[in-house]
Amino acid sequence: MQIDSLSRYFNVILGALVRCRLYFAILPAMVRENYDAMKKWQIILGVAAVVAALAASWILYARSGGLNADPGATSARYGGPPSQYIDIDGTRIHFKDEGNGDVIVLMHGSRANLAQWDGWVRELGDRYRIIRFDSLGHGLTGPDGRNDYSAARQLFLLDELTTRLGATRFFLGGTSSGATVAVRYAALHPQRVRALLLSTVPLRLPSVNRVGHFDGAVFWFHDKVLHSLGTDLYWRTFLRSIYGDPSKVDNEVATRYRMLRSEEHTSELQSH
Repeated sequence: MQIDSLSRYFNVILGALVRCRLYFAILPAMVRENYDAMKKWQIILGVAAVVAALAASWILYARSGGLNADPGATSARYGGPPSQYIDIDGTRIHFKDEGNGDVIVLMHGSRANLAQWDGWVRELGDRYRIIRFDSLGHGLTGPDGRNDYSAARQLFLLDELTTRLGATRFFLGGTSSGATVAVRYAALHPQRVRALLLSTVPLRLPSVNRVGHFDGAVFWFHDKVLHSLGTDLYWRTFLRSIYGDPSKVDNEVATRYRMLRSEEHTSELQSH
């Protein structure tokens, strides 16, 4: 009996020693595996922290106006010949006067600029004299000299510009907000307007625009997060959502709209 008990005792001790030996043999591998896993997560978290810091810095940069186009670079790129400038009552207006023949005066819409009419000049410039200009706070015209963005002020500037350029009677065209100015001017000066050429006249509130999820996310991010419209992505997305043929919105078109966008004065215009 004592021999059996002693034998069982030694078997228990021997089994414990074997298990301890196996444990100590496995322990380094377990430690290495846990260490490798921790190191992997440290690298992942480190990269995530760097990306988050860069994203936050870029957002702050955008909010501080860092994405706004440089005025000098914009003027150099889009303000060369045949661009001209004229000062009317303290307001410096950028315009182009091209072609020969009966006069057509063209006014662009909100968020746009006189380049909106480039196609018209190409098609009609050999038969008509075409005058187009950047409206207040758009393109290269900049702010109003008297800080007056009323409808009456826009009508006054249009009348002065055409008078100084010797256009006493003309066809008057406009799209969107430019069409509104054209209608008002024709009503005020019917003797000067031969005919109206109108597109997208905002006579009533627009219907609900069906914006896709991606487009909506782009608009939301720029409006709510960046507080800036200073990326080609925004303008490419916006223009493709309103163009009849979205394929015509190439990189050059998006860049032009971005660079000629005058965010500083747009809020003033939209409040009138």
